[in-house]
Amino acid sequence: MRLNTLVDGLATRAGPAFVDPEVTGATLALADVRPGVLFVARRDWYGDTHGQVPAALAAGAAAALVSRPEALPAGAPGAVACPEDPTLGLLCARLFGEPTRGLRVYGVTGTKGKTTVAYLLEHLLRAVGERPAMMGTVVYRFEGASVTAANTTPDALVLQQFAADARDRGATALVLEVSSHALQIGRVAGVAFDVVGLTNLGRDHLDFHGTPAAYAEAKARLFGPCLEAARAAGKAPAAAICVDATGGAEMRGRVAPGVPVLEVARSVAAAPVDATDGAEGKPGARRWFVGAHGPPRLDGTTAALTVQATSGRFERHVVDLPLVGDHNLANAGLAVAMVAATHPDHLATLWAALADFPGVPGRLERVAPEAFVDYAHTPEAVAGTLAAVRAGTQRPLIVVLGCGGDRDRGKRPLMARAAVEGADRVILTSDNPRSEAPSAILDEMLTGIAGLAPEAAARVLRLEDRAAAIASALSHDGVVLVAGKGHERTQTIGSHVYHFDDREEVRRLWRARQASLAPDDAPLSWGLAPDEAVPGAVLGRARRRPGGLVLLGAPDADTATRARAAASARFGEASVVSGTLSEVEALLTPRHLVAIVVGPTDEAPDALFTESLDLTALSRSVTSRGPPTEASPRRVPRLP
Repeated sequence: MRLNTLVDGLATRAGPAFVDPEVTGATLALADVRPGVLFVARRDWYGDTHGQVPAALAAGAAAALVSRPEALPAGAPGAVACPEDPTLGLLCARLFGEPTRGLRVYGVTGTKGKTTVAYLLEHLLRAVGERPAMMGTVVYRFEGASVTAANTTPDALVLQQFAADARDRGATALVLEVSSHALQIGRVAGVAFDVVGLTNLGRDHLDFHGTPAAYAEAKARLFGPCLEAARAAGKAPAAAICVDATGGAEMRGRVAPGVPVLEVARSVAAAPVDATDGAEGKPGARRWFVGAHGPPRLDGTTAALTVQATSGRFERHVVDLPLVGDHNLANAGLAVAMVAATHPDHLATLWAALADFPGVPGRLERVAPEAFVDYAHTPEAVAGTLAAVRAGTQRPLIVVLGCGGDRDRGKRPLMARAAVEGADRVILTSDNPRSEAPSAILDEMLTGIAGLAPEAAARVLRLEDRAAAIASALSHDGVVLVAGKGHERTQTIGSHVYHFDDREEVRRLWRARQASLAPDDAPLSWGLAPDEAVPGAVLGRARRRPGGLVLLGAPDADTATRARAAASARFGEASVVSGTLSEVEALLTPRHLVAIVVGPTDEAPDALFTESLDLTALSRSVTSRGPPTEASPRRVPRLP
């Protein structure tokens, strides 16, 4: 596509008018510049890359998109747009052939529940014969291909490129988690939505938005301007809203005029079949009632849906939903309503399909018989998740909770207070402290319980080490909830990103308790789910844990024996493990400081053992270097 055609009506053309280069792609990263691409310079929260424009053009970029006109060299082709992101979204949509216009696009937003609804949407769309792609907090994927998610909603270039890739591979639908950041910045400009949904509105990301009102205003853009843009793109969009959730009624009033709305409401046992009052909700709305059909359980929920059919009569559907808690009833109802908006004749099929929903990583995920891991990281989420677990058991409830560093500090005391009010025992610990001192974060959390009765304070334990906190929780009799990190597999401490997965740690420590083993004596391999137990997985993750691991290679058993003797003399016999890769992984525990692998391994050793190897210097270098870093992802990840 020619540059003039690409930017026409979207950006101000810069450079000589007679130069109209062919643009074959776009990139945000200088390292990704190839001949013919459009280099997009960024600034503000991204860091300023305008200084890279000359280098990008020298490397073969066809042109540059800038928000600072002076950054474009004299005589060089380019365009100027500010703010950048909305323009970037519209440009990339045009460049990649308007991919979302050829897909059914479902966008869900809200303070909590977005990821669960996105996974439910993907599952339900498959049930009605669609081939959905999904982009969200955990992963971007289409059928067997996936890339690691960098953001809940990525840069517009990443989003549009992914949508085009998925479309070209045969996708018929796209599910998007839409964050408040993306809506504020304009990352979803150029996306033609078919259905948008709201789970709820609480407190989150005030470090970015500043005030709750600004946060809500960002969310509202999905239901106003985004729906208007979808109509302009030739679609007939709809909205689905959990109207009785916090912020639901407010957002209902922000839906663009003329857009049909499906109002999802929770009830104790769903609306009666012969209900007649209020079912239609507001003009242009259709009310759906979702509720539990039986007592709460820890292994799922019997869920009932009552909705008015086109004939005016009410119909009810009941299913065993493999999710826990009233909030997941709302999530399920919202997901079904969103798909039913485009597939109105498949309601019974959609509700029945919930029975074999496989769940969501780290969202009230039951990882041991009486232990759950959840992503709850706001006061409302902590309170709601604890209430959901509490309703399903009479046993004591223990929660492990931390707060992230370099994020909204105001929610820290509120989260701690919600934990104390909702659980019988609270263990406050480190989450992702980032650049902050973990002790300072915990001090701020503890201010939230300062005014509570002494009995409440006595139920709170402070343990900075997250592994020790989880071990302490599992040592008590009761049901355990580990909250805050959910699906995350890393922990950021200072400038280092370590491997730490709450789900792995709970599985490992639960089995250790059953086997009467001390936490540091339990094999790390016990924490892996069966599909994760691939050769080298345990060893690789152990090297990235806090404390690290010295990995020695030994070509044969005799060399391994000598290596073990030398390492034992340096570190102590209990700190060394040796054998083949499979033997080492089966025995490796947190107390081991050295692993000696005999034979080949896909993990490059820190050193091959020789008689002259200085283990003291080696161990010092391993400790000081921090964990191995993953290769930096491309700014525009492509489906493999």
